[in-house]
Amino acid sequence: MQLDEQGLRILVRWLLEQLETKVDAEAGRGLTDENFSEAYRALLDGAYSGAAPGLVPDGRGAAAGTYLRVDGAWADAPVIQSDWEEASANDPAFIRNKPFGRTEWTVIPSQTVATDAAGMAMVSGDPGGMPEGGELLVTFDGISHTLILDAEYTDSGELVRITAGNRYFETGQYADDTGEPLMILADAEGIRILSDAGHVHTLSADATLVHTLDPQWVGIEMDPITTTEIDRLFAEAADHMEGMDG
Repeated sequence: MQLDEQGLRILVRWLLEQLETKVDAEAGRGLTDENFSEAYRALLDGAYSGAAPGLVPDGRGAAAGTYLRVDGAWADAPVIQSDWEEASANDPAFIRNKPFGRTEWTVIPSQTVATDAAGMAMVSGDPGGMPEGGELLVTFDGISHTLILDAEYTDSGELVRITAGNRYFETGQYADDTGEPLMILADAEGIRILSDAGHVHTLSADATLVHTLDPQWVGIEMDPITTTEIDRLFAEAADHMEGMDG
């Protein structure tokens, strides 16, 4: 096939256009529009040395059975022993959904309060941390007291308030003086104490709640038991054993 003069001119023009976009060959490189940088080369060269961040180092040999830490080093897996007494849910040893046991949490942080002429002092604006049952472990002027929590409800079942301690401070002659130096009351307004009028006191309180097995698992109804009741049962058992020894 032969080209006439017009055909040769078209061919030459096309060749010139191709030469304008031609990439010159360079030693050590192929023809590509994305050059492979030295930084990428260094990463690949160190992929199994443990020195290159972002790549998985070699876990064979001495590192077998270990796990890869965030800093790129291999380490032995930590041993976590579950702890029944661990109270922090953020601790790896914390046991969730325990079928029974005791939970404690702070209801009234340690503070100094001054009672007014009626013997009252507000200690918290949020009554939400007060449980409706169980015990309240109170430290009042440096002395520990265990108060039983009592919830009061309306006829329709709505919670009215929660009280603990000596009801004498609220009702005077209408309640027996049980000896505790204060009464604690929680309702929609907050948590307050009732004690002797016009005095300054130190106060803190932790709630403790004993969980029991659900009746569906044991086949009988089980009421929550307080630590005070547990101590009483142990004391009775000790007295019984002592009597047998005698």
